[in-house]
Amino acid sequence: MLLYNIESMAKKMEIDYQEVTSHIDHMGLRGSARENILREYIKQLLPKKFAVGSGIITDANGTQSRQQDFIIYDAFNSPSFLQMDSLSTVLPIESVYSTIEVKSRLTKDELEKCITNYKSVKDLVLSPFVQDFSPHGVYNQICGYVFSYTSDASLETVALNVQNLSEELPIDQQPTMICVLDKGLIVHVDKRNPLNILVSPSENTTWAIIKNEKEKNLYIFYLLLQQYLNSAKNLPPDLFKYAYAEHIIDNTTINIPTGIIPDDLCVQFGESKISGEEVKFLQDNRELCYKYKKDLVTPEDLLKWGKTKEEVAEIFQKAVSILNHIGTEVEGYM
Repeated sequence: MLLYNIESMAKKMEIDYQEVTSHIDHMGLRGSARENILREYIKQLLPKKFAVGSGIITDANGTQSRQQDFIIYDAFNSPSFLQMDSLSTVLPIESVYSTIEVKSRLTKDELEKCITNYKSVKDLVLSPFVQDFSPHGVYNQICGYVFSYTSDASLETVALNVQNLSEELPIDQQPTMICVLDKGLIVHVDKRNPLNILVSPSENTTWAIIKNEKEKNLYIFYLLLQQYLNSAKNLPPDLFKYAYAEHIIDNTTINIPTGIIPDDLCVQFGESKISGEEVKFLQDNRELCYKYKKDLVTPEDLLKWGKTKEEVAEIFQKAVSILNHIGTEVEGYM
């Protein structure tokens, strides 16, 4: 039933594409039309947890990708930083599962643009929200696909162009799959078992060609895309990193009242750390240490604190030791 459904969709998608674009001379409008047609058909096949759109992808450092034709992203947990219209948006890199570049006719120049566009996404820096209970393993991988209705060359030539254009790139920045709807697909297969099609490139994969009629080409394209999405793990963005990068909460301070500081709290001072117990010790003995350093301790002070001069000296030396550990001038604290 699924195969029949996708075969029908492939035929209808081609008809829709020809019908819509035959009346459009402006290349920009033709491009939008082809993207919208593919987007609408893919949306029908994807689970509800995935949303589709187009736009720009950004990271916590404020670096942005090039404009992306087609973005598949987390529908439930993705914040849209800027919703420009019903489809076009600015998304955090951590929310993105994959991108698809859509072309009417795939030329070598267009293929190179697709690879460059995808690289602009993979060059972004991930800032996932990671905690102790976060899943281990590979996550926020982000795959890049190219979908074209046809090409100006044979599938073999397209495959050779893909190889030449991407061979200098790191494995994780190479295209995941290229679909030329009326000719076939260029996919990654296992070097140790070439009959095994893999959903993403690795050191153990090589390019291979699959030729079929357009209905089966769309079917295989969908299967490999969905197979990847089923296995993909994306941790959500660390939104505080985005906020700090935008200087939105620069003046925000965090304080823990002395009365509730836990002994096992860890406080970072540059490269050094002190415990909550040591923080409380410094705060509780600030006045005493200041007076001792200035040689202002009186018998009345000793009576008030219930200490001898020797005990006050020990407290002062401990405070000095803690402050020296974190590289802070004693004068600044006492």
